[in-house]
Amino acid sequence: MTARHIGYARKLVMDEMRIPPGILETYGDKVLVVWRGPPLEGKEPAATLGSLTLYVLERQEVPDVGNASLVSAEPVLCARRGRQSQLLARAGVDVRVGIDDEVCTSDFLGQRQDTLKAMDAPRDLLLEETGVPPKTPPAVLQHEPELFVSALDLIGLSRVRALQKGMPGKVRVAIFDESFAGLPPNQGYRAPVFRGLPRPPPALTMAAPAMEHHGTRMAVALQEALGEGVELGLYRMVPHEADVHSSWIAPADVALTLAHAIQDWKADVVLIPMGDGLWGTPRYLQAVLREARRAGRNGKGVPIVCATGDTSWNHDHGGAMSYAMGADELHAQPWVMAVTATDTAGRWYRRFDRTRTGPIGRFGPSVTLSAPGELYRLGLLQERLADDTSIASALVAGVAAAVLRQAPGLDTDEVRALLQWTADLPPVVDGGPGPASEAFNEWDRLGHNLKLGAGRVNALAAVLAATDPVCAALLLTRPRPGPIPTRGVAESDPAMLRSLAWLGWTRKAHADFPAHWRVLLDAYLQVRDSLARLVLHSWRWREALMWLARHLMALWTTDGELLDRAGERDHGALLRRTHYMLDALRAELESPAFQHEAKKLLPWVPLMETALREISGDQLQRFLFAFNKGPFEPRWIPSFPRGNETVAPETHDAPEERLG
Repeated sequence: MTARHIGYARKLVMDEMRIPPGILETYGDKVLVVWRGPPLEGKEPAATLGSLTLYVLERQEVPDVGNASLVSAEPVLCARRGRQSQLLARAGVDVRVGIDDEVCTSDFLGQRQDTLKAMDAPRDLLLEETGVPPKTPPAVLQHEPELFVSALDLIGLSRVRALQKGMPGKVRVAIFDESFAGLPPNQGYRAPVFRGLPRPPPALTMAAPAMEHHGTRMAVALQEALGEGVELGLYRMVPHEADVHSSWIAPADVALTLAHAIQDWKADVVLIPMGDGLWGTPRYLQAVLREARRAGRNGKGVPIVCATGDTSWNHDHGGAMSYAMGADELHAQPWVMAVTATDTAGRWYRRFDRTRTGPIGRFGPSVTLSAPGELYRLGLLQERLADDTSIASALVAGVAAAVLRQAPGLDTDEVRALLQWTADLPPVVDGGPGPASEAFNEWDRLGHNLKLGAGRVNALAAVLAATDPVCAALLLTRPRPGPIPTRGVAESDPAMLRSLAWLGWTRKAHADFPAHWRVLLDAYLQVRDSLARLVLHSWRWREALMWLARHLMALWTTDGELLDRAGERDHGALLRRTHYMLDALRAELESPAFQHEAKKLLPWVPLMETALREISGDQLQRFLFAFNKGPFEPRWIPSFPRGNETVAPETHDAPEERLG
């Protein structure tokens, strides 16, 4: 298939199944109301989130549309993407739907009996007409080569787990999925719960395949990635383990479950690795997603990670595939992070076997990140995880959780930015050949690609950057595009090694260091979390810090002796650039935009300025490069408060003015 067949705005035909009669009878005339204001008298809330209350009401009970407290009122049952089946095309009806069209209308589906009868077609017929290939049989997968390097190692999550070993506290990750059967025993998993809309008896659909257990694999992957640092909340999207979700009601279930997971269970990260191309995003779900960003984690927001989904969701009127995500889908909303899959080399993942010769995931402007999607073994289950975008989204959720464990003060947008800035950009976006291989392979000026988002997530780089501003700046000197780690993320780039060396040095006790050196380090450690966060917001200070980081990396990679006594090799540039970095920081902190950060950081600036006046270039190099080859010899280092304690040098010749 050539590039002209993958147009982003093409018309698509979606598979359709009839509304289950029990759901239609119970919810066909119900409305999901999102309310911001005093509780509705006599009405029982279905869920709450921040300032929002969600009610399920009869149509006649909905408050007047002019009421200022009414955020949205949409039918519970969603009028979905491609809501008409191909069978209607035989009657001359245009059943195609644009992937950017609004899909969730205010139609009440209980009145559409004629359309529903036309949709009541055998699933096999629909698959045959649309040309959708069946899933790869297990017998075929058994003969595929297994990935030798764990996906956790490819992105550095195993190294992060070692770095965070023994760190107090846990990050809570909520997983939304269909089946959690077969969880490994004695691992402390919470019992799966259902928080969607109650279903009428009996169970609404056929039994799910016994070996599917999609959510179980996601939970085990996160448990192996984060170990003692994670607490998992398992949320079923169906009332019973044997049920299969109905996409007519799935958006309402997602909205209610999000509210419960974030408001009641206090989730730090939400993973939604399942979905359906038929799901739309009604206004009530949009309101909940916005509120999760505004009110989750005490106002810092909750990262919501979704998979880009299976390409079999999209097929055009002639039976061909489309690989574009619809802007009206849950996975394409600006309040979530959409994740696609890569191969070992970091390229857009393609699989070639007897049934599939195309990409696994989908592309679009909303793709945020990518992660490995190839087969690898889950130790706790002693089985391989099927290759798709679901495991890729689970890995990104694990990285977001690790970042928040390291830096819990970050908000949702800051977590997204850290993951994007520290991601690895491969030299080749799409190795092809096959459908969609000739288009959308370029990176824009901000480092985004429609197939891979901001690149393949790098857990170790993200956690280091969240911890320390020096690490963040050094890591930003890495080339993009650049080499993709295939083994040993820590050794994949000189900047990674330099960052790890710096972080390790700052963690040492340094009891044998001179007092004035310890004062400088202690002062830095008190403010480095705020400085690391400021890297994300201040272009002025970030550029000054990058100027310094590029200089450091140039010194470190040059031949010959690194340190010189008189600072002659760099002609004093290191000192001048450090002074400029502090000048830029002071200018930013004195501006109205950074008043909150100024209270903590401004006292640190004159401390460093005073120290720089008293040291030579080679002494600064020793401090920045973590070499213990002799003490600084400044005439005066001021005291610096540390909590209720004041750290002061043993001896100093203090001038008249001092910092408290």
